[in-house]
Amino acid sequence: MAQTNYLRKIRALVSLLAVFTSCLFIISSCKGKKEEKETLACDISFAAATMEKDWVTPKYTEPGNQNEIVTVDIVVLYDPDSKQMRVSLKGLRKDNTEVTGSDVKLFDGTSCTKPVYTSIPDHNYFKLADLGILDEQGKLKKFNYIKFEPQKYSRNESVMNFAISVFADGVSNPKDGSLPCPPCLNCIPPCPEDCSPPCTKEDSAIVFGTTSSTLVPPDTSFRSK
Repeated sequence: MAQTNYLRKIRALVSLLAVFTSCLFIISSCKGKKEEKETLACDISFAAATMEKDWVTPKYTEPGNQNEIVTVDIVVLYDPDSKQMRVSLKGLRKDNTEVTGSDVKLFDGTSCTKPVYTSIPDHNYFKLADLGILDEQGKLKKFNYIKFEPQKYSRNESVMNFAISVFADGVSNPKDGSLPCPPCLNCIPPCPEDCSPPCTKEDSAIVFGTTSSTLVPPDTSFRSK
């Protein structure tokens, strides 16, 4: 009788250990999945604090400054084998020359990728003033960060551009998407050598001048990468 009770206790202990081990495995698996989900999040953003330090303090946003950033170029480097994507911003003056020292790295990793069946153009442009984040003195208005999301360009879905949103207090304020170059009518001088038809200053005025970019006719010429 005593031996029977002993065996029952042993079996109960073994069952309890099995249940405990299973619980630990489930908890560990759930934690691993959560960490994987967080790692795979695509976060390409430009924090207001970073812009303050890298652009506002050096007076790149000050109206009339010789290094005032008028246009921003989103530069993307992508390795199709490793899926490594690097995204950075480059500031351009009114004459389209680069503002030295304005480069800001936004993203470097594999958790973001280009939309399927799209090519990555040499440039993606937007006008800084169109974001509505600067006051008359070039100081920052209140916001938290700017988010850039890869997407298919609505006027040519074979090309990638970026959806742009400004976030303030958890609220998203969508802006116009970036203008990819190519297509050539979105390009600003100096233009890609093999861009056909060649972009001109007149083309640039259509996109970046007083004429609305919505009037630019569709253009399907682009260079695949």
